[in-house]
Amino acid sequence: MEKLNSKFSSKRFSDLMKAEFAVNKSNYIKLVIGVIGVFAAVALLISISAIIDINSLEHVSHLTGRSFEEAVKFKQSSHSNAYFGLSIVILSVGLTIIGSLTFSNLASKRQRISALMIPASQIEKFILRFIIYSIGGVISLLIGFFIGIGIIQIAYGGGALVINNITYYIEDFSISGTTAWILLALSGNSLYALGSSLWPKISWIKTWVIISAIEWLGAICLFFIASLHVVWKPFFMYLDDHIIGMIWTCIAALAIMNIACWVFAWVRYSKIQIIQRFMTK
Repeated sequence: MEKLNSKFSSKRFSDLMKAEFAVNKSNYIKLVIGVIGVFAAVALLISISAIIDINSLEHVSHLTGRSFEEAVKFKQSSHSNAYFGLSIVILSVGLTIIGSLTFSNLASKRQRISALMIPASQIEKFILRFIIYSIGGVISLLIGFFIGIGIIQIAYGGGALVINNITYYIEDFSISGTTAWILLALSGNSLYALGSSLWPKISWIKTWVIISAIEWLGAICLFFIASLHVVWKPFFMYLDDHIIGMIWTCIAALAIMNIACWVFAWVRYSKIQIIQRFMTK
């Protein structure tokens, strides 16, 4: 048993993955359909709104020729911007929700015993959860996002404008800025996965409460520091002169935080497995 729980076997991991999808295939399909459904619903609502707005332009008497085309492009662009903005919110929140499900199979004693009885090592079980709820979560959200773009493109031809938003965003923020935002979004998944390992039951709510409390405490501390009689201008001037260095420092901090969350989640997961093994003897 000790050997099983400390070794990684690609053959056993493959069997574990097949067994996981055989047992929980319907749950994963529902999750993916739910993600796609959210993006599709948002895209449809925005498309309907855009079509109504564009059609309403035909009744505006002073819009003719070039001015009419420009007005149509403006409507398309504004609605495409709305989809892009809402998609960022959906992606961010979706990553936290999916992250909070990472260790939902440990929510009850019966589930923990069932997870323990699976003939695979702890590291194999943990890696599988990471692949499904981190990598798989990102992929499913991106699929939903691009399906929404496809719906918008079919409805009123605004899909290309959403893609333009993405390229403009990347060019505007450069590689460092874009990397920072990506890591910031992934940190939501990592933090909520860590929360799932600490309290698998009602994980999202509990983690949100803890993170919100920490954020409020941090805001109070910053307000207190800002209220001190300190000359902050030299500090802000230093930040302005070293903005690129500060961005890369943030990137390093976010990368370390993401890795640390999964490391601590692994430590917690392995402890739960060990404790449960002794309890079942």
